[in-house]
Amino acid sequence: MRLTAKMANTILNSLDALCFTDTNGRYVYANSKWSEFTGIPLEDAHKYRLHDVVPEAGSITTLQTQKPVMDYTVTINGKTLFCSSFPIFDEGRFNGVLSITRMTGLRFATDLANKVIRLSQELAERDAKIQSLAKCSYSINNLIGDSVPMRKLKEEIVLVSRSKSTVLIEGETGTGKELVAHAIHSLSPRSAERMVRINCSAIPSELVESEFFGYVEGTFTGASKAGKIGKFELANHGTLFLDEISQLPLALQPKLLRPLQESEVERIGGKQPIPIDVRVIAATNVPLVEQMKKGLFREDLYYRINIIQIHVPPLRQRKEDIPLLVSTFLTTLNAQLNTTVSHVDDAVMVLFLNYDWPGNVRELRNVMEAALNRAQGEDTLLARHVEQLLTHKLPEPAAVSGGLNPAAARIPSSREEMLKYIESRKGNKSIIAKELGISRTTLYKLLKEYKLY
Repeated sequence: MRLTAKMANTILNSLDALCFTDTNGRYVYANSKWSEFTGIPLEDAHKYRLHDVVPEAGSITTLQTQKPVMDYTVTINGKTLFCSSFPIFDEGRFNGVLSITRMTGLRFATDLANKVIRLSQELAERDAKIQSLAKCSYSINNLIGDSVPMRKLKEEIVLVSRSKSTVLIEGETGTGKELVAHAIHSLSPRSAERMVRINCSAIPSELVESEFFGYVEGTFTGASKAGKIGKFELANHGTLFLDEISQLPLALQPKLLRPLQESEVERIGGKQPIPIDVRVIAATNVPLVEQMKKGLFREDLYYRINIIQIHVPPLRQRKEDIPLLVSTFLTTLNAQLNTTVSHVDDAVMVLFLNYDWPGNVRELRNVMEAALNRAQGEDTLLARHVEQLLTHKLPEPAAVSGGLNPAAARIPSSREEMLKYIESRKGNKSIIAKELGISRTTLYKLLKEYKLY
């Protein structure tokens, strides 16, 4: 907890004596008036504990109970002093006792105590807001990439964040749909409130309704005696993120229309509607239009959640972002795995750039993590660390032709494939390098990794 200058001045200008003791009762701060009252030089204050100076004061009670004690008196050096003591916490941890003292009457002590309480409440509200901001795990800065598709995506996120309308995020598995949802929430006017996530594919069908809407006491056998609050209520004034909404049971889908259209819910077993103010963001890795055609998703619900649609591009459509992603993952994973890899060989980057990444950014991160584990004790990530990790079958290399587009050819991902490829090109390194779109230097590095040079 930090006092602003204004708050600190309000307190310091309103009192005669001030001291702070740590959790052991030792003085760690005192002002000149405290020194005058106690007769202890300021430079010696740290040598004393509460019990040495005021053995029966309310400040000792505060130290023991971590609760404020106000309007008590102490006698020091023949002087009757009026005091109030307050526990000080930092992020929930007890740090010590603040004691405020004056020689005037109880009325002043009461007024001052009330002033401190008001300031404490203001600090508590500020801390609560900071904590609520921390509930949003990610921001737009976690969306890594500067390619044209990513710049367009970030522009859409900024624009969409200002709205209250529902959002449908579509994209393949591993593209970062949840990151997009968090980014929208963190930039929105609701950012100080909760973002509640519910994975529609991970909840047993018989529990889905109670998860969404909650239930009242005694609704069914095994239910909590106090009832349960649903996710819509939990997200009130904030954002509800419905991940994998395509997996929502068909029978429950019409029940989502009421909170979306009427902004109210009713707990299972309840009789009164509960008003809510929730923005819904949904995500799916399966196009909902296809699900509608198959009869697996209701048309009315689709049009209700698809007010704003955002498409997250797959990694194969923004490969220019791969070097930046690799660099970012290298830094974070080195810290997590206690590895010391500081460089990624050009041959590895060529493999990455020529791979289609069906698992998208998530697959790239997983490959990086597995490769770093293989490279324990080394400072460079090499092709041999990653070649067996690219499990998706790569396209066959393109035939040599005068108008070849180098991007159409793919780097073989194993020694056997590379050997076969070299033989098909009769060992001509110039043709191979040109066809693969790499320099001869990089080709020789790759061949060395495969022990073919």
